[in-house]
Amino acid sequence: MSRSIVDSICDAVTPEEMFTAAAAATHAAIAASHIWILRDDKAGGLHQAAGHLDDDAPPIDIMAEALATLSGDPERVHHTVLDGRQILLAPCHFRYQPKGVLGVALAESDALEEAVTTLLDIAAQLGIAMAQAEIQERLEELSSIDELTGLLNRRGFHDSVSKRIAQHRRKKRMGILLYIGMDYFEFIKDTHGHQVGDAALVAVAKLLSGGGKGRHGDIAGRLGGDEFAVWLEETELEGGRHKAAELLASAASLKEYSGDAEHPLGISIGIAVADPAFDDDLDCLINRADSALYEAKRCGRGRAVLAERDDGDDLEVSDGPERMEAS
Repeated sequence: MSRSIVDSICDAVTPEEMFTAAAAATHAAIAASHIWILRDDKAGGLHQAAGHLDDDAPPIDIMAEALATLSGDPERVHHTVLDGRQILLAPCHFRYQPKGVLGVALAESDALEEAVTTLLDIAAQLGIAMAQAEIQERLEELSSIDELTGLLNRRGFHDSVSKRIAQHRRKKRMGILLYIGMDYFEFIKDTHGHQVGDAALVAVAKLLSGGGKGRHGDIAGRLGGDEFAVWLEETELEGGRHKAAELLASAASLKEYSGDAEHPLGISIGIAVADPAFDDDLDCLINRADSALYEAKRCGRGRAVLAERDDGDDLEVSDGPERMEAS
């Protein structure tokens, strides 16, 4: 039995597939109406990674009992009765560290003793699988991070923001993309070298992320070279204007990295609005914001320009570039 659980886990590619396979194998081993595989995400508590529910079985809320099991004896199965069902909960540990909880609901008490032994065996295998999933997820997270600045890299930004845009479209909510380019960045490396250039990139990253105190839901990324982007969650045009003006004002602190007095380091910004009335994906928004960024640089740098729609439906675009200079 435990061999089949191990094989099911090992054959899976992603953590989601891993736990779905484990739930199916558990259901094959134990005739349970409900199966819960719960993972501890360290921040928000337990969440269901996979499970099984018989077609005629009512839902059962086991979270309070599961949390008590997670912090309890790692070698003991917790037994309780909820909604007339025999509930068994086993903690899933790896090297004495709690990783989650495996739970089953039985209609009859006759199979309890055999189920307890089986559950402990499966929970031990799941503890290993949960630890493996943590490592895999951490590696995926690291592959999405820009090593120098700590922001999302192009791939990570694209994956994260694409999901947000799809959610905004479903909920009919606005979002803003700010496309940011550094002004006169090339003069830093020519004058001061790569080390100061890297320091300037890190300074811009801190500016865009708000020093770790940014608004929840907003996403900042380095898309390559001296180009960055910020996604403003559930933000309309005026909010985007305000944020761009705020960033331009804060960018005055970047002048200390300038290559020379004639070429002060700063930023220019292209603004694109994600309107749920239009079928814009992230690539479309980036292209529009990039064009607006080019216009900002062409017209003098140190300003933000709002992108117009390609289809001619503008979004409160003023005549000519919209300037938001730092004070």
